[in-house]
Amino acid sequence: MDHQNEKPFNNPNLFGQGWYYICPSRDIKKGRVYSFERFGKKLAVYRDSQGAVTVLHGKCAHLGADLSRGQLIGDRLECPFHGWQYDRSGAVVRIPQKLQKKVSRCVFAFPVTEQFKAIFIFNGPEPLFPIPDFPDGGPQQQVIKILKGEVINVHPHIATVNGFDISHFRFVHGLDLDDSQQVEVLNEHQMRITWKLPLNKPGWLNRFLKLIIGQPFVDMEFVSIGGNQSYARHVSKRWSIMILFNNYEIGDGRSMTTTIIIGKKGKGLWKWIGGNLLMIGYLHFAMNYILDQDRKGIFDHLDFQPKFTDADEALVKFRQLVNQLPTFEVPE
Repeated sequence: MDHQNEKPFNNPNLFGQGWYYICPSRDIKKGRVYSFERFGKKLAVYRDSQGAVTVLHGKCAHLGADLSRGQLIGDRLECPFHGWQYDRSGAVVRIPQKLQKKVSRCVFAFPVTEQFKAIFIFNGPEPLFPIPDFPDGGPQQQVIKILKGEVINVHPHIATVNGFDISHFRFVHGLDLDDSQQVEVLNEHQMRITWKLPLNKPGWLNRFLKLIIGQPFVDMEFVSIGGNQSYARHVSKRWSIMILFNNYEIGDGRSMTTTIIIGKKGKGLWKWIGGNLLMIGYLHFAMNYILDQDRKGIFDHLDFQPKFTDADEALVKFRQLVNQLPTFEVPE
C-alpha cells in the first residue's frame, strides 16, 4: 500500500528515520544468531568474531527464508534453506548451487551502534544524527541501569510528546513545577523544553534530593531526538543524570518503551552509596511509578484525537517537527 502522502505523526503505517533500541549488549553473544522484530520486519542479529554487532533484514533475498534461523560460518550468515551466505553489509557472497547466470543480491543492513551498554539500530540507510552523549565523563565513569521494557497502548510519538506536556506532570503526577518552561526547536530533528522543580516542600525526599544535587531545585531539560527517542537530563556541579527513553511500535496501536538511566560514578564511599545506589535506585522507582500512572490512568484508555489549545504549544510544535521528519521502509 502506498503511504507516500500520509503524515508521519501518530501513523502506524510509517516508520521514522531514527535510532531504535534492540536489547542490552550483554544479550548478544559471539557465534549465535538472534531474532528480533522491528518495523513489522524480522531481523537477524549477531556478533562477529571481532565483537562487532550486525543487524540484517531477516528475509533471504532468494526465497524469503528466515535468516535469523540460520547459522554463522565464520563471520558470514548462512541461510537455513539453500545455504546462501551474507556478509556484514548484507551482500550475498556465496551461493552453493551452480548457476548459469551470475546473481547479485543483498538484504538491507542497518546502521548499528552500541552505547550505554545497549544495542541500537538506525532505521535508514545512514544515521542522520547520533544518540546523545552523557555530558559528564566517558563510559568507564558511568553507572547504567536499563529498565525492563514496558508495553503501552499508544504510538511511540504519543509516548514521546508526553514529555513535553507540563500540565500533565502537575495534574497526573503532582509535580509542583514552576512557570519558567522554555520550548525550543533545536534543529530539524530535535526539540527541547526546560523546567525547574523547587525542593521547598517539607519531607525526607526533598531533603535527600537537595543533599545529593547540592541545590534547592532540580533543573531539567527534556529533548526529543527524532520522533521515537528522547532524554531528560540534569547537570550540576555535584551530580549529573540522564534518562534515555526509546519507543518502537509492536502492532495493534501499542508500543514498547525502554528506559535507560545513566549517572556518573561517585568517588568515595558516601558518593558511591548516595549517588550510585540511592539515586539510581530512586530514579528506577520513580520512572516505574510515573510510567505506571501514565499507562494505567491515561494510555490504556486514550483515544488520541487532539483538539489543541494555546496551552499546548509544545505538543503542537512536536507534531509539526515529526511531520517534517523523513521516514524509511526497509526494502524487500
